[in-house]
Parts: sequence; C-alpha cells; structure tokens
Amino acid sequence: VAGVRGTGFRMQVEKKRRMSQVETLSGKVSLASPAGTVLTAKNQGARIVGDAKPLGPVALPPAPSKLRPFQGAHRLPLTLRWENSESAVRYLLEIARDVQFRQPILERVVDTPALVLSSLDAGPFFWRVSAIDRDGFAGPPSQLFRISVEK
Repeated sequence: VAGVRGTGFRMQVEKKRRMSQVETLSGKVSLASPAGTVLTAKNQGARIVGDAKPLGPVALPPAPSKLRPFQGAHRLPLTLRWENSESAVRYLLEIARDVQFRQPILERVVDTPALVLSSLDAGPFFWRVSAIDRDGFAGPPSQLFRISVEK
C-alpha cells in the first residue's frame, strides 16, 4: 500500500520478489506491510520485501551535477557527461521531447557518468540524470537541460 499526499515519487514493484520500493522526491509517502509502516519525506526512500518490516526511511543519493552539454545544437555521435557521484554505483539517464518527461525517448541505466548517443532523431530534447546507490535507491533528478541534435 502506498499513501500519497500531494507529492512526487517513483515506485517499483517486483512481483516475483514481493518487493515494493518508493523514492520520495517531494511531499510524503507512506509505505505499509502487515509488519509495519514507514513514512518517507523529500529525498528519502523505503522498501518492503514480502511481509517483512519496512526498510527505511533512508536518504536518497544526491542529484548529479555538472552535466554537459547543457545547451546548443550538436551532431551525432554525442556524449552526455556528468560529474561522478560518490554514493552512486549506477545512473538513470532520461531523455524526453518535453520538459515534463511525458514523451520519453530514452531511459537507460548506465555504470559510468557518461553515455554516447549514436542514434537519435533530429530536433530538440531534454535530458537529466539520477544517481542510483548500492542499495538500488535512485535519488532526485539533476537539473534538466534542453539541447538539439542536427543531422
């Protein structure tokens, strides 16, 4: 069960493992199992596996910084880069056509603070990155940037 109060959050559910995980980006989220309830606030996460007591709240890793390129028109191949985060073991890279990320183009988990794009339709897009820690919790997204791909 996830209870939401005017908030932004991500939720993962793995049916096979009977696992539910929440990452709260704003507001508060309540995650409950038969063994207990945990309330997460901004930049906190929690997890429940089976009927066990919830894990959390735990601090989410900070958003990556120093993303490049942050503006302009570029040709492919294009390398997107960001500063390595101490607490990150992986990164979630998101690319979308719209600022709200409702028209996603690419969502990829990568092990290094860079990704080379070799195929992408021409035109403008927005991109952002979230750090993922060793426990599998993804932090808030970085600042987002709008750049264009030229053919």
